[in-house]
Amino acid sequence: MAPDSNDPVVRDKAFYHAQTTQRMNEHLMTPHWPLREKVALACRILADQGHESALAGQLTARAEKPGTYWILSFGLGFDEAQTSNIVLVDDDLNLLAGAGMPNPANRFHL
Repeated sequence: MAPDSNDPVVRDKAFYHAQTTQRMNEHLMTPHWPLREKVALACRILADQGHESALAGQLTARAEKPGTYWILSFGLGFDEAQTSNIVLVDDDLNLLAGAGMPNPANRFHL
């Protein structure tokens, strides 16, 4: 029996993920900046939009290696973010790369 032309086509989620990724790669210009730099830029954008006080320096990005994260060093505002003060931490907030103290408030992001 042929499917009714009014029945919706149901596809696996992976189909839509692949389709969207292909379309974004084709149509969106995405700079190939390191993730650490993107975190610093995100902090600056949030500061510019007035989100500084509500977020208390808490911005986290998953790093390339599982169980690691890029965060803004403790004691700095989003408007002070630079690539040099974005630090890499593990699941226990141990400093893996960069200089400064990991922000303990980021622990719930992990």
